[in-house]
Amino acid sequence: MHRALSDDRYEVLAAASGESGIEVAREAQPNVVFLDNRMGGMTGLETLQHLRSISPHSMVIFMTAFVTTQTAIEAIHPYRWGPLFEPISLHEDGGTQGTILRPGTGGAMSWTGAAVDPETGILYVPSHDSFQMIHLYEPQETFPGQATVRYTHGGPGTAPRMPNGLPLFKPPYSRITAIDLNTGDHIWMQPNGNGDDVRNHEALRGLDLPPLGDRVARPSGPVLTKTLLITGMESGGTDDGPQLVGRDKMTGEIVGTIDLPEVVLGTPMTYMVDGEQYIALTVASNPPQLLAFKLPPSGL
Repeated sequence: MHRALSDDRYEVLAAASGESGIEVAREAQPNVVFLDNRMGGMTGLETLQHLRSISPHSMVIFMTAFVTTQTAIEAIHPYRWGPLFEPISLHEDGGTQGTILRPGTGGAMSWTGAAVDPETGILYVPSHDSFQMIHLYEPQETFPGQATVRYTHGGPGTAPRMPNGLPLFKPPYSRITAIDLNTGDHIWMQPNGNGDDVRNHEALRGLDLPPLGDRVARPSGPVLTKTLLITGMESGGTDDGPQLVGRDKMTGEIVGTIDLPEVVLGTPMTYMVDGEQYIALTVASNPPQLLAFKLPPSGL
């Protein structure tokens, strides 16, 4: 790589290990760093933690063919993490970089809600699996003479990341779960979307993975009818666009879909007018649009 990049346009500096690379970066403050994870001595992820503090403006590109469970463990090693509601921690130079919250402060459901069937006592819950890195810092250092609290959260900091953009945690990344409130049993769980941004990753493309669930900021809320559970999905339609999905509420299997112009905002609703049933929803166009679909005479 040194030979390939060396010409009149670039100054290329090479280092044989993470330790020597840190010293080179400290002095040169490079624009771009190419980094392998498997090196003699310090690993690439350990090297990255040092680079973030000594050369924070450098773009780091991982180039590695070796990614294992241990790689993910190393990625989160500088962070505090544990069960739900793990306390927020301080950012310490050379120590803990913050706390990983999973789910993040927005929760796993957001405000779109769930649906319950009063006849069967089954609760249908859309959720997404995401994480957030958060840490405390002393605002007096950033806003001297202005801060009124000793600690606050936010400020500079970087979340853990895997080489080559691979996901840090296992799928499904979004799902719908049916829970029997009479017994507490989970009747079924279905990934909400194919998760093609992960399935089509160059390192995973040939594995024939099952649906993984789309990585979404917030899942669409569900509307429940006599026979179906209806939600929005951000992918899977024509040209992998958004769609409205109807599932058999007893099995979770998809029985019908309709393409949508944009992703669903919030939760659909259903109502009757002159004996005909409608499904209405808002989509995230600019400006947002309200769409209504009239169902066949037999209804749902």
